[in-house]
Formats: sequence, C-alpha cells, structure tokens
Amino acid sequence: MSKGLLFNTLVRRDALISRFILISLFLFGGAVAATAAPTEFDPNGWKVFREIHVPGQVQEGAVGIALQSEILERCRPDLADVRVVSSSGTVVPILLTETPKGEETSPFPARIFRAAKRPGKFTEIWIDKGSKLLTRAIEVQTSSTDFMRKVEIRGSDNARDTYVILMDGLIADVLKPASLHSLDIEHPLNNFQYLQLRILDEDQPPLKIEGVLCCPGGSNLNLTRPQEMRVTEKRIIRSNNSTVIGMDLGEKRFPVNSVRISTATKQFVKEVRVLARTSEGNEPWQEVYDGSFFRIRKDDAVKQRLQARFKPQSSRYLKLEISGPGPAVSVDEIKAAASVRMAVFEYRKNMAYRFYYDNPQAKPSEPGQFSASMNLGQVSASSSEISFGAEQQVPELPIARQAPHSEAAKPSMMRKIVGVAMLLVGLLILFAIMLRARSQRKVGTRRNSRVFGTRL
Repeated sequence: MSKGLLFNTLVRRDALISRFILISLFLFGGAVAATAAPTEFDPNGWKVFREIHVPGQVQEGAVGIALQSEILERCRPDLADVRVVSSSGTVVPILLTETPKGEETSPFPARIFRAAKRPGKFTEIWIDKGSKLLTRAIEVQTSSTDFMRKVEIRGSDNARDTYVILMDGLIADVLKPASLHSLDIEHPLNNFQYLQLRILDEDQPPLKIEGVLCCPGGSNLNLTRPQEMRVTEKRIIRSNNSTVIGMDLGEKRFPVNSVRISTATKQFVKEVRVLARTSEGNEPWQEVYDGSFFRIRKDDAVKQRLQARFKPQSSRYLKLEISGPGPAVSVDEIKAAASVRMAVFEYRKNMAYRFYYDNPQAKPSEPGQFSASMNLGQVSASSSEISFGAEQQVPELPIARQAPHSEAAKPSMMRKIVGVAMLLVGLLILFAIMLRARSQRKVGTRRNSRVFGTRL
C-alpha cells in the first residue's frame, strides 16, 4: 500500500471515529442533561396530611381531588402550602382550579340600530351584539318608572329573517306594595348577532329606552355541586310575617355559594338576607347576601327570582330570612349549592399518593403543565369517587419511600453531572482528533506535491 493511500485511509478512519464519538456522547449526555429530576419532598414544616384513595376503576391520566371546607380552612388563602406527594417520595405537579364566582359574568353594551313605535301596541328595537356571541340574557336600560311590560325576543343572522327565542318575558319597576326593579330578561342560550326586542305597551305610554346590555353565557366554567344539609329551624314570625330557616351543612362540606327555595305562593316581593357562622353558640352571624326574592305575573307571563348567589362560604351554619309586606312566604323546599376547588394531577396506577397541607411558611410550588384542551368538567365527573382519608399528623422523621417496581430509576443529580462532563470531554477529544487529521492532511499534501513534481 502506498503512503498516500495509507494516509487517506487513516484520515477516513479518524473521521468515522470522531462522528461515532460525537453522536454517542450527544445521545447519552444530552438525554441525561435534558431529563429533569423530580423534586423530592421534604415534609419539614408541614403539619398534616391525608391519604388519597383512588378506586381501581379510575383510569390513568388527569384526575382531580375535590377540596372540602375543613381542608381549605387549614390551608393558606393562596393554597401555596398544598402538595401532592407520590409513594416514591417526589412532589407531583398539580393544577389548582379557580374558585367559582357567586356572581354572573358582567354584561356588555349592545348597539341599537333600529327602533319603531306603534302607540298603544308595542315598542320594537333591533340590537347588534357586534358578532355571533353566545348570550343568555338581555338587560334593558330605561328611565321610566312604575311599570310592568311583557317582552318578546327574536333572533336573526341577517337583520331580516327572524326566529322566536322567547315569547313570555317580563320587565318591571314596581313601587307598591314593595319596590322591585327587574329589567333583565333571561332567554335560551343563542349566538344570533342581531336580536329583535318587542316590548308590549298595551295602551300604556311607551318606555324611554336608553340602552341595552347583553349578558354572556357559558364563558366561565363553574364547578358546582349540590350540598347536602339538614334544616335545623323553620318558622314564621307572625309579628312581621317573615320566614326564618336555619341550615346545618355538616362537617363534610364544600364552600356553599347559593341557596334556592321552592314555594307555592303565587305572587310576592320579599327582602332576603343570608347569614353564616362557623359554629353554634354565641358566635355572631355574618351577612353574606342582601337582596330580594319575588314572583310576579302578568297574564300568562311569570317572572321569578328564588335563588340567592354569593361569594363561597366555608361556614357550617346558614340562616335565611325572608321578610316584607304581605303574607309570609311558605317555603316548601330549600336547596344549597357549593363551589368546588380541585387539585388536578397525573395519576399512575402503580403509585400511591398523599395530600399535604397546613404549612404557613411554604413557598409556592411550580404549577403542573396540563393540556389546554383538558375539560375540567369531565375530569371532575370521572374523579367523583376519589376521596381523602382521615387527617394525620406529619411525623418528625422522614416517611419511608416506596420506589415503583415498573418504572426505571429516575436519573440522579450525579448522573446528570457525569453526563454533562462526558459530553464536554467528548467534544475536547473530537476537537483534538480534528486537529490531528488536519495536520496529517497538510503533511500528506506536501508529500504528494513533491511526488508529482519529480521528473522521471
């Protein structure tokens, strides 16, 4: 073999070796460096924990555990001390759902682009929502007082062809026997861009319409559920014809955010207060709602408000007071609804989980990364049977950790450091090989030039 051929063979071999080293080190070192080690949990500072019981039929993936009032009362207000810890001793990333609001979404103004009046018949206005937005109600703005009007609503996509949405709506501003100001009209959800609002005047002076608001529908997800309770008191005070109902929500409860009554009373307007307190005895009641319940009628149209919505309350005891002119309202049934906050995490069947809380000094943990398309309503429904065990004190000594059998050991910090170091060493070796190959290539070039320049 000639010297030139030998030299070219050595250069190709060095090039192949360098490529092999480069690829191997990048695959090994890069994989090790890119794999984030899970955070190990240090229980120091936490006071209590509960076992999370997951039934066997629950599938792997995102699940949510509902947080009851007795747990929320011991957590920090921002829930920064909440941790879900797996049986391998590592912190599991979680997503804490927001507190459902007691109030509805704020309405937005709509543009009135056409108005027509037929004296003694009706007032008709056309409104433009601006786009095909989903709405649930209309609120009329008027300076007129002391009236009750029936309302019809139709929808349109082109401001010409109309489709019936509601035929028996009511708006009212009543002064006697009790004052009532109700100018909103609940209607079936729709996404028509244009709405035709017809107010039936029926030989009465037309209303002075100053504007219209539309109420969005279905934009926010409120995780609510019925709240079991026991009626502790139900009486009518004859001196002022008021109705008083006491409720005990029990120890196992969620923060209540609304109360609804059922009554056979045909027509009434009453003032309503909802009071709350955490325990029996001499603790003072705190007012959480001040509003009105009513049921009004005009011909075949009926409008009513029998539900009080308020900011979620973790209190155990509630009291409902219904008062005002006229006969007392007979309450046939009362129901409460509660808001639910969930801790959502990725569940694996080969793991057990604990829920730690009550640590005033805890720093906020990194939130879990979940798919933007995740349906929290479905997660809540599929996780309804997941429950907490009894509250336990956190022991002073670290809890023994159980490594999962079916999962490979997680990379340690030392392994990451070794991987990065090997990657750097490999780069240095590769650089040296490249310098050597370049030097040998130059030497071989000079030799070949002398060979070609020799005269025979």
